[in-house]
Amino acid sequence: MSEIETKIFGIRRELALNHLRQCAYERSIDLPEQVFNGKLTAVYYRNGDLPLIRLRTEEQVGRGSRNVLTVKKPEISFHFKVKQCTEENIVIIDLAQADRLVRLLGYEPVSSIVKNRESWLYNGARLEFDRIGEGEIWLEIETADSKHLMEVIEDLGYTLEQCSSKTTEEIRDGNLSSSL
Repeated sequence: MSEIETKIFGIRRELALNHLRQCAYERSIDLPEQVFNGKLTAVYYRNGDLPLIRLRTEEQVGRGSRNVLTVKKPEISFHFKVKQCTEENIVIIDLAQADRLVRLLGYEPVSSIVKNRESWLYNGARLEFDRIGEGEIWLEIETADSKHLMEVIEDLGYTLEQCSSKTTEEIRDGNLSSSL
């Protein structure tokens, strides 16, 4: 699935959700709906210039867990605050076997992340409130096209200049400024 995404730092979760509820009410569209609340544990693998592979365990509060293998095709940045990529997700049963297969294909683990996530659907967009440890909460917005992304950013009361295309690894390593 092709997606366009950006991140907003320094966001206050409840204030953002209230703002979206007000926009939904004014436009007579569905209210934001929570679709995930839990912990994500991911390992990222690389093999030269081949697409990035991620093995992730999603542990949802009160609903158990699932393992997902994701192939992330190269990113295209059409604006320095936004990136576009194609992700293919496959639910897997045995994480250890998937790790073995990925390594047999010549991939090596290069990074790992553990973060808490709360996911919401709003007007066709996916909103991910993420946090690593006790760090700052940030919001990742994912949509299918740039026009829709801009609408959601505006509904939140932000501008593109306040957004960032930082990776989760950059965030984990403490680089939270919203500039390049």
